Amino acid sequence: MSLLFISSPEHCANKGLNIKKLNKKILYGLSTFFFSIFSLLLFIYFILHPSNPQFYLKNTNLYQLTSLSNSTIDITLMSKNPNSHIGIYYDKLDVYTTYKGEEITDVFELPPFYQGQEETSFLSTSMQGSGMTVSTSLGYEFGRDRSSGKLLLGVKLDGRLRWKVGFWVSGRYPLHVSCTVVISFRSGGNAGILSSSAQGTQCSTDV
Repeated sequence: MSLLFISSPEHCANKGLNIKKLNKKILYGLSTFFFSIFSLLLFIYFILHPSNPQFYLKNTNLYQLTSLSNSTIDITLMSKNPNSHIGIYYDKLDVYTTYKGEEITDVFELPPFYQGQEETSFLSTSMQGSGMTVSTSLGYEFGRDRSSGKLLLGVKLDGRLRWKVGFWVSGRYPLHVSCTVVISFRSGGNAGILSSSAQGTQCSTDV
């Protein structure tokens, strides 16, 4: 004589109830896990999100500026890292001078360097305009500005940087810096050397 084991309705109900509880626990655990990850990423973003480096044009000297094609321009830039927890690797820095939107000097490559937290660095270079070809209209604009006594130049810096947080180093980000300097022509002064009239001008920085 065989025995048949038949589950009672109460037993089936209890089993179904356990499955529902298990599914709820799994769903709750996954929700808690993803919320924790999201909160951590949000915390890191707001706490460690880097501020752009700051650049200031500290000094600008022009030598023998009789025309745009034979000028020599010396500049000194001050770079400041405003971040208290993040360092900056400057991997590539190209600097050049523009007038009315056109390049009037060759591109000069600055050496790469590392800038620590809240650190300030000074970058100096000399740029040559020898051999540069400019449009005829630009030469006319230059003569007119020279006669008026003021010359508006742009100092541009293009490069790549990486952020450093502890032992972690980010990928490379493009860096664009734009500075504006006003050169004054003073009558009776040294015609061979001209200096900018505004020192310490802050530049715009885009990362």
